[in-house]
Amino acid sequence: MKKYELEDICVVLVLYNINYKDSLPLSKLLIKNKIKIYVCDNSTKDYGNIELEKYSNVKYINMGGNKGLAKAYNKAVNIIPHDKLIILLDDDSVLPENFFDSILDEVSQTNADIYIPIVEDGNGILSPCKNRNNCFFRYNDIHEIDNDFSAINSGLVIKSKVFEDYRYDENMFLDYIDHAFFNDMKKKKKKFKIMYRVKIRQNFSLNTDTKESSIIRLKILKKDLKYFYRNQKRYYYWTVFKKKIHLCLIHKSIKFIFI
Repeated sequence: MKKYELEDICVVLVLYNINYKDSLPLSKLLIKNKIKIYVCDNSTKDYGNIELEKYSNVKYINMGGNKGLAKAYNKAVNIIPHDKLIILLDDDSVLPENFFDSILDEVSQTNADIYIPIVEDGNGILSPCKNRNNCFFRYNDIHEIDNDFSAINSGLVIKSKVFEDYRYDENMFLDYIDHAFFNDMKKKKKKFKIMYRVKIRQNFSLNTDTKESSIIRLKILKKDLKYFYRNQKRYYYWTVFKKKIHLCLIHKSIKFIFI
């Protein structure tokens, strides 16, 4: 089993309509010269992120507008060398100081294909989550985590060999790409390892969206869900209905019902 070092880590981070200096993890990553960073910029206007090219450990990828998460990930994966550790991060992920050392320790102890951290937000454990026939629920405690799980993208550690015969499904734009990924990986019989000692904090957008941005996100979600649940239409309607009710309560508006 290969012993991975810091030089073997490739971080993939997608920016959307922010300057790179406002990205929580990126500001810390830029000083770690041994780690290669692939920044996919999905911004719809110029935020000055071209400045990232001055950093020797950064590969800046201008997507030419918001092309979605799947296309951004695939763009990065296409140019990452073989035999690397790919770490996906959101631009609002809060990483502990020992994040990368802890990952290397976990990888050295277990020969898995995909390593999953514990991701928490203001409501508890966000990831991993329960997967019950493609319906997803939170675990109340890490001791509840079983084999029927899924996880969000942020913090995932994926050995690059996984992508020798796989790419993210570009029929999906943003939502449920992570759940589709785990469904595909389970079909491929990939090995998973939950990293219970590795915890990151997520400023999840559902907790901070304005009414206007929630409307935009809901429209994107509906399209992605329609594809994800293309063979489970009942689940599509039920999931969209629950999301609309949730947004109505959060924003105190019935407008979401009619979207």
